Amino acid sequence: MSSAAIPLGGCTPARCFEGQNEILPGCAQTMLEAGEAITVITPTGGGFGAPEA
Repeated sequence: MSSAAIPLGGCTPARCFEGQNEILPGCAQTMLEAGEAITVITPTGGGFGAPEA
């Protein structure tokens, strides 16, 4: 998946054994076979509170 295809809010692609990616919705269940993978791409690095000066 190229960075141009990643939505601004992040996404959760499932890489299938056949090589294609399936973008899962925000709340999903799926079954994986050996060799398949889930990748969680968060929208930002996050953080808590205001940065220290």
